[in-house]
Amino acid sequence: MSRIEFLIVSIILIISGVSLVIQVSSIPNRDKYNLKRKPYNGTVAHLTKKINLMQVKYDNMNQLYHRNSEKIESLAKDVESIKKGSLKRSAKDSAKLLPQNSAGVPVNPPNCYDGYEGPEYYIKKVRYIGKTFNLAVYKHTSTQSDIVSNAIKSHGYWDGKTSTVVLNQMKTKGDTFVDIGANIGWFSFLMAAGGYKVYAIEPFESNVKLMRLSLCLNPSLSDHLTIYHTGLDIKSKSCEMWQQPQVNLGDTHSICDGEFTAESIRQSFKKNGYQKVGVMTTKSLDDMVSNGDLALNGRWIVKIDTEGYEASVFMGAKTILERNPPDFIATEFTSGMLNSNSPDYAKKYATILDKQYDIYHKDKKMHPSDIIDGNFELLECKLKS
Repeated sequence: MSRIEFLIVSIILIISGVSLVIQVSSIPNRDKYNLKRKPYNGTVAHLTKKINLMQVKYDNMNQLYHRNSEKIESLAKDVESIKKGSLKRSAKDSAKLLPQNSAGVPVNPPNCYDGYEGPEYYIKKVRYIGKTFNLAVYKHTSTQSDIVSNAIKSHGYWDGKTSTVVLNQMKTKGDTFVDIGANIGWFSFLMAAGGYKVYAIEPFESNVKLMRLSLCLNPSLSDHLTIYHTGLDIKSKSCEMWQQPQVNLGDTHSICDGEFTAESIRQSFKKNGYQKVGVMTTKSLDDMVSNGDLALNGRWIVKIDTEGYEASVFMGAKTILERNPPDFIATEFTSGMLNSNSPDYAKKYATILDKQYDIYHKDKKMHPSDIIDGNFELLECKLKS
């Protein structure tokens, strides 16, 4: 309809309205039927203004229609089909609405909250780099806070740089991701949502409880993700676990048997508001492989963040490093925390990495001497060819 046609129709409607008023006025005994004509206080200018406003609304609706014409026409066809009873959802489409396992078989999620005994939580619906999953994170309160949880709740993700780096290293669905120091499971669930086999290794019980709740809320990931509640070290040890719940609830620091600075670290923790939250017994990575807990036969990728115990973890993985080393390692490297366990652990860790890997920081190739005294949130270690 053109603008001129619209104006003509508007004028016809106004004339028709006036004609109706005249006809009503001429009805005999109109007062009996409460058909009193109300006085019209408008003017020609008032009517013109109304017509202009109607034209503006028409133009806006016309533009909206043309921008969405295909969607509108498609919906109109669906409405007609529904009226005729011919639009039915196939069994295959219906199945897509339900949670599925890796074989595509719908599964009914259990009531994940029945009997739950763990920290206060918030469920975040994550949509990140094409991956979608539910993640239980720590609830922020007046007495507790958690850096990872707060970031995920506020921004929808954690550590975008490492997330992108690790995802880019996962080449095929047959690749395995080992998350050592999994925290509440951000990287583990991100990789599992991508269809990869994932082992999440985490010593802190509250973090593990949140991960298990998250896994229950994502039944389609149950075939991809295995959670282990343990710490890793050179061998089996008993370690105290300490944290600052008011600052970073999901982050724990350990004091293990035989550490030369154990008592000084303990006193430092107390001075800085840390609380002892439990004791854990560690395993070695080699033991987990030999026991069949970890199936690392093909290509595998590691993300490791163990608050200064990275050297100990790989010293306990001598056999697997010789037989089938990980193709890529994403690691934190903090010399101060490494050396708090042993005075030469930063040097030892750098040497372990350099033996089999090319080490990069922000695309710059690093020599062990470049990192021994430094602090790096992310080092990318690529297996030498």
